This record gives sequence, C-alpha cells and structure tokens, in this order.
Amino acid sequence: MGITYPQMKALNAVARRRNITHAAQDLGISQPAVTAQIRKLENDYNKQVIERGPNGVQLTPFGLQLYRVTQELDDMEAAANALLENTPGLGQVPLKLATSSSQVFMPVIAAFTKKFPEVRLEIEHADTDIVFKSLLEQRADIGLMPERPEDNRLEVMRFCQNPLAAVLSKAHPLATFDRISIQDLRNETFISGEPNSVTQVMTEKLLKQAKLKKKTSLLLYSREAIHEAVANNIGITISFQRDVPPDPRFRVLPISDITVDVWECLIWRKQRSDIPVIQEFIKIADSFRYRQNAE
Repeated sequence: MGITYPQMKALNAVARRRNITHAAQDLGISQPAVTAQIRKLENDYNKQVIERGPNGVQLTPFGLQLYRVTQELDDMEAAANALLENTPGLGQVPLKLATSSSQVFMPVIAAFTKKFPEVRLEIEHADTDIVFKSLLEQRADIGLMPERPEDNRLEVMRFCQNPLAAVLSKAHPLATFDRISIQDLRNETFISGEPNSVTQVMTEKLLKQAKLKKKTSLLLYSREAIHEAVANNIGITISFQRDVPPDPRFRVLPISDITVDVWECLIWRKQRSDIPVIQEFIKIADSFRYRQNAE
C-alpha cells in the first residue's frame, strides 16, 4: 500500500485552495471525488490530513508535513508539461505573482504585460509573511518581496536595494532639508503600521540603536492610510524609500547616519525554474536590474 497519484493531487489542490469545491474545479473532477481521495488517504494510514476551520479547510500539522513532500509533484508536472508542449509564445497561461512591494516591481509587471498581453496575470498584494507563505504553498509562482533567510527549495534574484527614509508632510519644519539625521527625529510623533511588518521591525531596531523613544500617535494597517495621515501632518513615518508613491503633499528624506536597507528580490521555487512564463518574467526583471545598476 502506498499513497496514490490521485491522492497526492487532491491533497495538493486542497492545500493550495483551502476549499474542496475550488480544489475540485482546479482538478476538473467533482467535489465528492476530491473528498473521497482525501478520506481514503486518511483511512489507509489512520492519519488526519485536513480539518475544517473558521477560514475554510486547512491542513493538520501532519498534513502540512506531508504536503511539503507532495507539492514537489506539481512543480515537476508543470515543468514537464512546459517542455513537452514546447509551443511558440507563452499561450493562455496564467502567471501568479504575490508581492509586498508593488511600488518597486510595477515597472517590471507593466513591461511584461506589454510584451506578453496573452498572459493573464494574477497578483496578490499582502504583507511579506503572507507573500512568502503563498510562494511556499504554490498559490504564487513568483514572490516579489524583501529578501528572506536562505531556503534550499528556492531561487532568489536580488533586484534592488531599498533604504529606509523619513516621510513627512510638506508643512513639516524638516521638509526644507535635503536629508536629516536620526537624531533630528527625537521629538517627533510617529505614525506606525502593522507591528510585525518588515518596515516596522526595522524601524524599531533603528530607533533602539539610536536610543530614541518612539512616540506613536496613530497605528494604521495600510500604507495608503499611513501616507494620508502623513500628508495631513498628523505625524511622520519611516518607510522604505522605494515603497513611497510620488505625492506633492509630502517629502521623502534620506537619513544620513544610518545604513539600514533591504534587498527587494524575486523568489521562486527551484523546481519551477524551467517553466517558460516564469523564465520570461525573470528575464524582464533582470533587464531592469541591469539598467538600475548601470545608473
């Protein structure tokens, strides 16, 4: 007795979609057929692999452990199909992107859609942890995000550095400066974002190193809301410079005495490196990276 191909496909689809109906649609089979495959897998080995939660179907700890093995099947199948079909152009294939850095990567996305208008792009915008999870669980083909700790399942291409900067209203007294020091912010009121985001974690680290006590006036959970609060001079914020959209109402000032920045990266699974649509997106991103480095 061993796990069967249909059982692995059913498990992978449910893990990705977290919904039996959507998993069945992806596989082109009925919902009862998916349920039957999962149930037989659980009965054969007397182990529960899925459970129903408030946000839909989710994997049990054992199910997640098993999925980390079986998900390689989908990677290999997609790469094999791409080589076997070997059709000119990319065809009507979707490319799923997940990004926490839309502002940084939008020029690459625009260039790709112009070159390959037949490809349907599906883009998930979320915080870095969710983007990384989407990539590992194969809900995304490519993650566009700050660099993560090394993982031997993944390929990483560094795209650009993204330094921290102070963002403040044009009406703020410091707005007349071209750059500031971290100590210039010692009496400022801060507008903060999601506490566990990369930006906020690095901001807290920066202020702690400078021995500055942070006074927070607002806690907001979207970049758009933070930028609106800054524009209305409610307080200032620290953000990665390339994440701030152009806006005549505020200024983005480099902080001269810090060197805290991150690499924005393209990250994809090694097993999917031979898929043409992924290769083409990476080539376009690489051409942008080359021009940025030349500048």
